[in-house]
Amino acid sequence: MIDIKNLSFNYNKGYKALDNINANLGAGVHLLLGENGAGKTTLLHIIAGLLFAKEGSCSIDGNDISLRRPCDMSKVFFMPEDITFPAKNINDFAKIHSQFYSTFNEEIFRQNLEIFHLTGNESFSSLSLGNRKKANLAYVMALGTDVLLLDEPTNGLDINAKKELLKIMVGSLREDQTVIVSTHCVGFEKPF
Repeated sequence: MIDIKNLSFNYNKGYKALDNINANLGAGVHLLLGENGAGKTTLLHIIAGLLFAKEGSCSIDGNDISLRRPCDMSKVFFMPEDITFPAKNINDFAKIHSQFYSTFNEEIFRQNLEIFHLTGNESFSSLSLGNRKKANLAYVMALGTDVLLLDEPTNGLDINAKKELLKIMVGSLREDQTVIVSTHCVGFEKPF
């Protein structure tokens, strides 16, 4: 469970990105909808332990995420809108990175790649933006973390890939996972 209490965040130049936010989020898929600049990404960064609230708190399963304890951080994965994995391809990245997540499921990873019509051996440098995003999502959805934070996951995906992502989410997510999907778009077919 994510518990956010009286959370506020100001950037250095005084811009207040979040003002007294309160929320309790349990298992399930939650949509974080708002216009650009509304603070969605800032909130996800705080939940992931990447930014620290100026006031208030954010805890996951009763543990203050700002302490960044390894046992808590291994329960959370944040996929920003634009992510570059430091490897030749997603298979190479998964071999190294998945060791930090005991919940990673290789079978689900392979199924996700297949749904996206990828092998995982495609070089990141040769993939289009949409196909890089698909490779990344195939991996991230197989991590099985208790908390999964997806920032604008459908940006760069065509209509068919968005439908494939829904299929992957249904097949990859456990009932006890908490997933937050941030978006500013409401116009695509049944996003989540």
